[in-house]
Formats: sequence, C-alpha cells, structure tokens
Amino acid sequence: MLAINPYIRPSVVDTKILLLQGTNLDVIGEYNAIDKYDFVEFTYGGNLMWRLVRRSAVSRTLNYEILANQSTSLSTARSLMGPVETAFKDKFGIILMRQGNGSQTSSLNVKSGCTMGNDICNTTSHTISGECGIASDCKNRHHKSSLHFLEVNPSSGTTAVFRFVDYNMCYYSSSLGHIGVGGVTDYIGGNNIIVSTASEDTKAVIAHEISHLFGAMDPPYTSCNDICIMNGTAGDNIIWCKRHENEINAFIS
Repeated sequence: MLAINPYIRPSVVDTKILLLQGTNLDVIGEYNAIDKYDFVEFTYGGNLMWRLVRRSAVSRTLNYEILANQSTSLSTARSLMGPVETAFKDKFGIILMRQGNGSQTSSLNVKSGCTMGNDICNTTSHTISGECGIASDCKNRHHKSSLHFLEVNPSSGTTAVFRFVDYNMCYYSSSLGHIGVGGVTDYIGGNNIIVSTASEDTKAVIAHEISHLFGAMDPPYTSCNDICIMNGTAGDNIIWCKRHENEINAFIS
C-alpha cells in the first residue's frame, strides 16, 4: 500500500491515476494505471477519504473443474482442454490445472419440454408454459439459454468451473439482440464459462472464453483485425493477435 494524504482524491484519466487536491483539484501526482493501482474510499471521522492501493498480481495458475450435461462425454471435454492448456502455457505461461476428471449434472440438460432439437430457442415455435418468451427474457425462459446454464454450480472463487454442453445455445443482450453462441463467460476476470461441443471450432471457442478470464475483451472494445480467436477468424486454431496477446500479458503481469 502506498502512503498518501487521505484527503487527496484520486481520479482515473486515460491510463493514469491522478492525485487531485484542493477546491481547484490541482494535480499533485500521477501513477500509471498499467502498474495496477486502485483507490479505495472509506469514511473516517465523518470525512470521505481515499487510499491508493497496489493491486495483487494475478495468478498465472487457474485451477478448474469440468462440469457437463449428461449426454456430453467427460473424456471428450478433457481431450478438448488438452491443446487449450498447452496453448495458454506456451504463449503466456498460464497453467490451467484441471481438478479431478469432471462430473456430469442433469442441471445442464436442456430444459424440460424443449422440442427444438439442436437449434437455439426462438420466440414462436414451441411451448414451455406457452411460448419460450420474448427475446429479452432469454435467461429466464429459453430452453437453451447460455445465460441460464452459466449459473449452474457457480465457482466458489478458488476453482473455476468450465461447463460443457452438446447443444447450440442462445444469448441476449441489448446491443447484440438474440443470437446463437458457442460459449459465454460470466465477466472479465471471472471464474465461470460455458461452451458448446456442437460448435465447429470448439477448441478456439474454449480458448476465447478463457481469454476473457485473463482480461481479453471482445471487439470492438479491443480493436482486432488480424487472425485471432477473439474475433472468430482463427477457425479451430488457437491464435491470438498481438493486441489481445498484449491485453492478456498486461492483465497477468
């Protein structure tokens, strides 16, 4: 922890944290945000104060367990992870450490009543207490909602949960609308992913989702015009463009 005047207010501007003081908010110091400093607010004696804190380095070892629906082979899931583990180790020195041989759960099976086969849910063609529901209610009503299944057996925080299913999934966001997806991550730096083995590029999809756990952002948030798993142009090859490679290295350094 850095010792600074607790009455100094930090402010994040571009890639720097500026220390501002006084009614004119004069800049009295700065730190590179890439050096991973955070500021923490707290109240003392009725006054709002701040501390500037150095973030802990992100571990390069991620323990994970495999969770699959009952019709997905655990040996298939393990074999898919093999080249993914190798790619992360060779490129970034990241160790993906599987815990156990994996387990299956009926909680990842397609919701009861689904007649859509291996297609994603839509809003008109079949029933579960009526229709699947409007597109924006994908998480709560759709039989193959990636957002719904992503929350099955969530990570405890010490071991990531990698979920494998053998059906195509759907997804909804206000920016993308209702779409089919091969995989989803809970959030950048998170501990939960779900991927579909029905994808033609399953290994690349797995690596794409795990990259999110180590700081990689989807385009257009991170511009990416080269062949890369993050923009879907690598086929089933595990290739990162230089921008995303740098993004992950910055996150773990």
